[in-house]
Amino acid sequence: MKTRVPESPDPAPTIRPDLSWYIGLSRRRNVPPRCPFANVHRCPRYYSSLWLIGEHGGATQIEPDLDKVLLKKWEESELWPTTREQEPGVFGRPDNFSFSNMCPETIHDRFGWFASGLYPYTDEIDLEYAHARLARYGDNGEKWRWVWWMLHPMHYTECPLYSQLQQRIIAQPGNSSNSGGEERIVDARPSFWGVTLNLNALAARVRKWWQRKRGTNPTTGSQL
Repeated sequence: MKTRVPESPDPAPTIRPDLSWYIGLSRRRNVPPRCPFANVHRCPRYYSSLWLIGEHGGATQIEPDLDKVLLKKWEESELWPTTREQEPGVFGRPDNFSFSNMCPETIHDRFGWFASGLYPYTDEIDLEYAHARLARYGDNGEKWRWVWWMLHPMHYTECPLYSQLQQRIIAQPGNSSNSGGEERIVDARPSFWGVTLNLNALAARVRKWWQRKRGTNPTTGSQL
């Protein structure tokens, strides 16, 4: 049966969630290029997504002993999903899986696109129809359309867990002050380069040094 080709392409906006798109967003948002929590020991969604891709996405699986440790750690954490709707998930036929609520870092490392969801074509007929359309009109740079029916682009700063993980780092003892109770001059806060310069803390440190050199009390300004 001859495949029917549509007369005109869909007027949908172009979606290209590749590495250039991702790093470009990171630069504009002044955060590190890739997610600083993209590690099985630092984020439960990254762990769950990596486990699912190993189980159903054709990637290497996490070692069983390590998996037991990680599962216990995250199941006891307040960051673990409360409902099934919050969990990363895989559904569909074994040869035609869909992925949802996934960590975009893991999806990119396996499939090449920064997305929280990847959804394949329903069957061979839909896939052939899509290929005929793409062959006639081009993919406009959306190479993913040759394999996937739909995807949900996501930058890591849009992940529901990102703010919670960042807040946990900020709330840890010693992150807002050093052993002497003074503000840090260099902070490991989210920025494109990974650190920021605390100009107020730097000015205060210089002012205290200058007052001590002159023999004045750094707090009151009176002579010592």
